[in-house]
Amino acid sequence: MKFWKRIFKKNKKQLNNEPIDQMEQQVEHYALDSLEQIIEFVSELDEVSLEYENVTSYLNDMQIIDQIPEEMRVEINCVAEEIIKIKDKRKEFQNSTNKLTQMQYMEIEKFEDEMPASIKKLRDNESYLSAVKRDMHHVEGEKGAWDYERKYLLDEQKLLQKLLFFISSMFIVVCAVAFLLQTSYYMDLNMVYLSACFVAVITGFYIFLRIQKNSLKIQQVQVNLNHAIVVLNRIKTKYVNFTNVVEYTCEKYSVHNAHELQYLWDQYMLMKEQRKAYSRTSGDLEKLNQKLIRSLRQYNINDTGVWLYQVEALVDNKEMVEIRHNLILRRQKLRARIESINKKLTELKEEVIQFVKENPSYRKEVEEILSSIDSFEGI
Repeated sequence: MKFWKRIFKKNKKQLNNEPIDQMEQQVEHYALDSLEQIIEFVSELDEVSLEYENVTSYLNDMQIIDQIPEEMRVEINCVAEEIIKIKDKRKEFQNSTNKLTQMQYMEIEKFEDEMPASIKKLRDNESYLSAVKRDMHHVEGEKGAWDYERKYLLDEQKLLQKLLFFISSMFIVVCAVAFLLQTSYYMDLNMVYLSACFVAVITGFYIFLRIQKNSLKIQQVQVNLNHAIVVLNRIKTKYVNFTNVVEYTCEKYSVHNAHELQYLWDQYMLMKEQRKAYSRTSGDLEKLNQKLIRSLRQYNINDTGVWLYQVEALVDNKEMVEIRHNLILRRQKLRARIESINKKLTELKEEVIQFVKENPSYRKEVEEILSSIDSFEGI
């Protein structure tokens, strides 16, 4: 093809350098375009013919395989079936929905040795953190209860103090009224004094005892409240520390909790085992492919490599028939294309020959190109 183009460019240059008028230039372009079309058709014919030969060779190989005696086909079929099994396993692995991304797999792979211990530690820390959280809520409840009781006792103390002031005031008022009545009207109010003193003493003594008792309770409640605050602060410190430890571990492995980390680890181990199996099948598949090629070469199969991609046809007659049918259709189409190209070539050559007859001045250049084309085409 390159040789023809060099000749074509050479003649085109020679022709273009000649002083010719416009009509001659159009004639010249017509001849050169026709020759260029011939070159393109010849190149296409070469490609189609080569493909036609390959398809014919495939059909001949299929015929040879069909003629192999049944007892000789056993080994070939066994190897083919093993290849199919391995390919099916590899397809399952390739089509399986991986739960981990490649980035996640690589991240876990970096910490593979420490991962089981990290999972256990994270799970223990989460359990302890939950226990600390429960204790914190419990102590917070106790603190709230002591604080409520303290406030209640303080309010009661205020109420008792007001009541004591009220009783004292009433006692003074009663005594003052009795004294006025006694001095003004000379009434005998000794019983009133006695009654007022009795009530005031009894009530005041009771209130005093109640105030003293509440004071002791307030002191004890304050002690309990202070203890609850100390314990709560200590628990909160533990909670914060273990929360930081758990959060750091989760950030390190890009998870939210130990359950998720365990899931990722399980998926990693599953994918690792699958990759090992896939790697093993790669070596087994290569050995079986070579064995199948050696077996087919014994029967002079031209293209043994193509059967590695259609190995199912060796064990499935329906598959073989379908492939043969497709090849026959391809060959028919290729034959039709070859006939069509040859027809167009013949027509173009006749036009060029006719052109040479009408324009003898271009005979030498055109015949040189046609001679090169004919020698390549084999005619």
